[in-house]
Amino acid sequence: MEYLGQLLASPDKPIHTWTLKHKEEPPTQSSDDVIMDAESIDDVRRRVSQLQDLLNESDDALTRERAQEEIDKLQTELRSATEGTQSGRTLRHSRHPIEQTREAVGKAIQRAIEAIEEYLPELARHLRECVASPTGMSPCYRPPPEAPTWQVSLGTVSGRARDA
Repeated sequence: MEYLGQLLASPDKPIHTWTLKHKEEPPTQSSDDVIMDAESIDDVRRRVSQLQDLLNESDDALTRERAQEEIDKLQTELRSATEGTQSGRTLRHSRHPIEQTREAVGKAIQRAIEAIEEYLPELARHLRECVASPTGMSPCYRPPPEAPTWQVSLGTVSGRARDA
């Protein structure tokens, strides 16, 4: 829930997963580092599929625009990660710590939303629609203008209407 709270506290600001977990800037990477493995690629493809469903179901123009932006970004990442591989997947190598962090934080965000859904299904739906790239390197909470401003503190999250 902590990662989700950090995203809610910083709307429209992508936050690198390393920063969410370690509270510091991510280490530098060399171009030889394996950033996405087969499991990561599958995660990204599942997210693209979810976004395409949202795109097909939503009547809200802003939601559709944000979903399309995220689809475009994720597809670019996929093309970059799978260039030069026969099956369109990279092989699992010793994964870079940044990739391990991305995966752990992404799963934690998804588990938090699933836990919320049991008690507040509307909030869970809102978070699924508004947390961009939850399994990507820099997830972001992108609420629509009419969404509440969230007051986030240690262990609690509450909503109140945005000030005009």
